[in-house]
Amino acid sequence: MKKLFALALALCLLFACAAAHAEKEFKWSDVESAAAAYPGDFLAIEETGMVFYVPETFEEADLTEEEEEAGMLLLLSNGTNEVGVYTVSLEGKSVEDYLKEINAQDPENIVVNGFDAVNYDETEDDGGKSSSVLYELEGGKEAVIFTYTHMENEAFQPVAAIMMASVQEEE
Repeated sequence: MKKLFALALALCLLFACAAAHAEKEFKWSDVESAAAAYPGDFLAIEETGMVFYVPETFEEADLTEEEEEAGMLLLLSNGTNEVGVYTVSLEGKSVEDYLKEINAQDPENIVVNGFDAVNYDETEDDGGKSSSVLYELEGGKEAVIFTYTHMENEAFQPVAAIMMASVQEEE
């Protein structure tokens, strides 16, 4: 009986550990109805083969030459918040090394519509908070990052969550 109890306890601990390490999964189907409160449309980012939902309150900003050279593909703004999409080279380093290099805060492995990704936070130069999602592209030499700025703005948090959960493969 003691062995059976010990086995049951060990299995419970194993399942608890597995649950603690399970990745969060985000799906467009889980937020699609909430997105109706923020009318918009999907926008393709051709360089990545991805699309994501953009509320009509966001407008595309012109990129500076410096931003383009830094890998910025797209910058959207609603006057208060910004969403940036850019690529970074991972040549010669792992995602974990890259996250350490940029001092990413609270990195967490997630899955977004079938894409493996890492969600992390950063403190901006102006003291604001941003949340980013990094998707490693095929081959592991490059990643695309979606960054949502001014996450301290509570009104933006549900919008950012919808946009983040909408990233998917372009059909």
